[in-house]
Amino acid sequence: LDDVAEGELWFRGGRQELIYGSQRLVSSRPWRNTTVTFDGVKSFWKRTDASCDLFWVRPIDIRQHLPRDSNFDHPDQSQQLFGAFASWKPREKRTLDAYYLGQIESDPLVLGGRLVVGEFDTHTLGGRVHDEAGPFFYEIEGGYQFGSSTGLEHSAGFVTAGAGKQITQGSLKASLWLYYDWASGDRDPMDSRHSTFLQQFPRGHYYLGIADIMGRQNIKDINLQLQLNHDDRLKLVLALHVLTLSNRSDALYNPSGIAIYHDPSGESGTDIGREVDAILNWSITPRTHLGLGYSHVFAGSYFDSPVIQGGPAGRALNAANGKDADFFYTQFTLRF
Repeated sequence: LDDVAEGELWFRGGRQELIYGSQRLVSSRPWRNTTVTFDGVKSFWKRTDASCDLFWVRPIDIRQHLPRDSNFDHPDQSQQLFGAFASWKPREKRTLDAYYLGQIESDPLVLGGRLVVGEFDTHTLGGRVHDEAGPFFYEIEGGYQFGSSTGLEHSAGFVTAGAGKQITQGSLKASLWLYYDWASGDRDPMDSRHSTFLQQFPRGHYYLGIADIMGRQNIKDINLQLQLNHDDRLKLVLALHVLTLSNRSDALYNPSGIAIYHDPSGESGTDIGREVDAILNWSITPRTHLGLGYSHVFAGSYFDSPVIQGGPAGRALNAANGKDADFFYTQFTLRF
């Protein structure tokens, strides 16, 4: 549209992807067979060291493809996503983000307070800082979420904090990260307040384990990660996740934000388990790439509970059946 404050002002309307910041809340979810896209409008201003976006969209509902993929994609008329996202880079390798995200769902799709499934109207205020200073780096992100859910007051939040160090030895680069992830849960499902953080459209596979068992709702994750990079062609990632529920009276949620198991009494505890991941990426040539991934899940004592084993949800996905699980994938990419 114009050149403003040493930057460019743009307007975009139609179908588009939204990818913001760390992608913990808004992402295209690249691991899905159908990536997340939106119909709507976005106005954005950008320059070398800063940017600011304003948007209003409706997500494209992939459920419409079931049981057969024969219709044209239509936006979900029951859901709206809108907000503002600002980013500033005061110097190289330092990023500061601030954002507001509003989400409205008028269909009864979320498990809310008093164990009622209903609609929600939430608003998230958050921020993030990512910085590298010499061999050391850190990241902190968090947000407070308010509004209403299933007719009750909604008050929730999330926090992520991580730090690490990089070591370079010839052509080998190694980096070690330690992360703590927390997303709130509902302490008392029968009171007048709903406190489960609603994860929106996250890139969960990237942060909470490649086995894709749980989403960023009522969860705590201590994550130790080692990355080895040789000549920027061979990359190995080893990760350990220690996973627990934030509140034992709330449910365990899958990557889609659906409650797959719930013990309102809290007697099943909080021990979800541990996950070990190994990912190898090899750039064979500039245009050909090979990826291998393996994950083993050690199911926690939560799944040994008779309430969970005999609950109305039956046997949930992946390791949520009380047993360990293995996940393996291989991927080959050719660019032309």
